[in-house]
Amino acid sequence: MRLAPIRFFALLGILVGVGFRSWAQCPEPGVNESLYGSDAWNGYVYEGLNDFSTASFLGTLNQSAEFDELFATNQTDGGCTFQLETFSVRFKNRQSFACGLHTFTVTSNNIARLSIDGGSTFIINNASGTGQATVHLTGGIYELVLEYVHDTGSPEIHFEFDVDPGDYAGEIAGDQVICDNPADPAAFTSLSPARFCSEQPASYQWQVSFNGGSYTNIPGATSLTYNVPAGLAAGNYLYKRLATDASTSTTIESNEISVVVDIPEGDQSSFGSGSWTAYAYEGADNY
Repeated sequence: MRLAPIRFFALLGILVGVGFRSWAQCPEPGVNESLYGSDAWNGYVYEGLNDFSTASFLGTLNQSAEFDELFATNQTDGGCTFQLETFSVRFKNRQSFACGLHTFTVTSNNIARLSIDGGSTFIINNASGTGQATVHLTGGIYELVLEYVHDTGSPEIHFEFDVDPGDYAGEIAGDQVICDNPADPAAFTSLSPARFCSEQPASYQWQVSFNGGSYTNIPGATSLTYNVPAGLAAGNYLYKRLATDASTSTTIESNEISVVVDIPEGDQSSFGSGSWTAYAYEGADNY
């Protein structure tokens, strides 16, 4: 007589468990979660937030190389359903890229992160919104990993990339206007080095143009950065950095840096004759 309630509660426990995890037996059998797509994304869906364990794996959700995923249905490609409230997707793509400057853009309403080295580092890691990263790739096949973690709102993620093919001259910075005597410009900085498709290191040569004249080499200025010596005459200067590939003798030019030198006039001590000579100074009560 006492066995019936025990069987009833055991059956009730099974039913509750099934209702709570209705997809527990759904994951596609035999799926290898480590496989990459070939110039396309293999997407692996997991239950929960930031949980990419095999125990939480639900199924696949594959995409083309560039895509907009709005998760219009809560089903994987194999027909497995998953909750749209909290889930995670890891997309994997072994993508071939030509040599050039590549700009990657990821837009999502929740956490999204992008790696181009198999997940070792992430060049985009956003809580939401649009993330963008520009890197020069020497060409070949790269292992891309794109992770999306959804917690609130309508789930969506978009991925795209653009390429400016060829070698990359790098970028320099240091624009300035100087009103001082002697004129001593601040040192220029290198925002990024030159990169060649040959993968050979670059050699550098800085050049200068004065008051619109032609560019000439600056003797000894062959480093990644350059510090202009003090004592520049008044005028307009433009600087740029040349990069040469030793293996092909290819030379490419960086952007330009503008330095405007306006040396103050007067000796600060002479008096006008029948008129005033005024000397202006920077700051309050600073002569």
